[in-house]
Amino acid sequence: MILWGCFFALLTVFPIFCSYTLAEDPIAPAEFVNVSVSVPPTAVLDLSVSGSFLCDPSGISVENGRLRVTCSGGAVFLEHSGIGLVGQGPFVSLCSSGTSSGSSIKLINSVYGPTDYSGTLIFSVSGGKLFVTNRVPLSDYLENILQHNFQAPVPSEAVKALAVVARSALQADRASGTGGTDFPDTDPVFYGTHTASAATLEAVRDVSGKTLLYQGSPVRLLFCRSNGGYSKNDTQQPLYASRYDPFDFSAGKYNTSLKINAETGLLSKPVYAFLLSELQKNVCADSVERIRSVSLSGGGSESVRNTSVSFLCIYKDEDGVLKQALFSVPVSQFVTAGLISANSNRCFIRNTGGAEWNLFFSVASGYGTGLSFSGAQARAAAGESCEDILSFYYPGAVLSG
Repeated sequence: MILWGCFFALLTVFPIFCSYTLAEDPIAPAEFVNVSVSVPPTAVLDLSVSGSFLCDPSGISVENGRLRVTCSGGAVFLEHSGIGLVGQGPFVSLCSSGTSSGSSIKLINSVYGPTDYSGTLIFSVSGGKLFVTNRVPLSDYLENILQHNFQAPVPSEAVKALAVVARSALQADRASGTGGTDFPDTDPVFYGTHTASAATLEAVRDVSGKTLLYQGSPVRLLFCRSNGGYSKNDTQQPLYASRYDPFDFSAGKYNTSLKINAETGLLSKPVYAFLLSELQKNVCADSVERIRSVSLSGGGSESVRNTSVSFLCIYKDEDGVLKQALFSVPVSQFVTAGLISANSNRCFIRNTGGAEWNLFFSVASGYGTGLSFSGAQARAAAGESCEDILSFYYPGAVLSG
């Protein structure tokens, strides 16, 4: 499970009933995200500056060169290799002065190796160790995580959904007076310099000022890179629901799938032989001619226990007469036939166009709550809107505006 800013730790305990409204945010459009930069536990950090930066709180301008950040007695010290001490205080920041294009700060000690960062770097101290925060525009933050966590191209509706969720966190922080809890840089992965593309900027503009509200207030929301095909609600909060997510296939190692074609000539030999054998337990059939529908009955997506897969088919009897039959096959029979894993504990169906069905059997117990990166991307590619995506991952959402 992943949280945005303590990985979307919930700020309040919610009552049993809730509803959301997608509403306009009256606050100014300039939005910035604070990202916690992962560095080893240390009291010394080395930097390399390219371009011109302004140091706060000293107001001293520093340009190309090496810098060292240290801490002592609860204070941070910033020294430039050429001009000496340039900053001192409980926190020290370096912000691009805007006098040169392409300005960046290379953080030598990043867990990702020497890495360039744009925007503002803020250095603070706690427990004798240095902490680093990268402050960037919301659009640049989204571009960064799109580059590191998604397979291109990412449909604009998925980007819009991410923007709304991120803005909800920003507005929740602002409303609570926390000043902006840092988002982590590890999951979703965030590092380097990624200026927002035209497509990302357009998607963010399209949902400018939009946020998800809970009882009239913005709220931090859980999200994940993947839920393995099943969104699991461990929070006991009504914002989320435990439900299967047939669009999330990024964790393929957890799923086995069977392709069922309407034209039986396209079925694999093991699957055809299995279906014919199961059909013959119900009727005198010589062959399966066509599959008309596939559905689940019993436990369904919640569990494969007591779940059966129902097939409506056209078959040819022993006299060559075409007939129709509806028969059900317990999931346990798929296991016995060796078609799926004996550990399968979830099952769902995805129709891929009317003449083909994919049966997915998950051996995962379900993980990840809220918006799934993998699922959102697939849903947008399938034609779902930003609002559709948000309402699936955050049940009870009411579209407004």
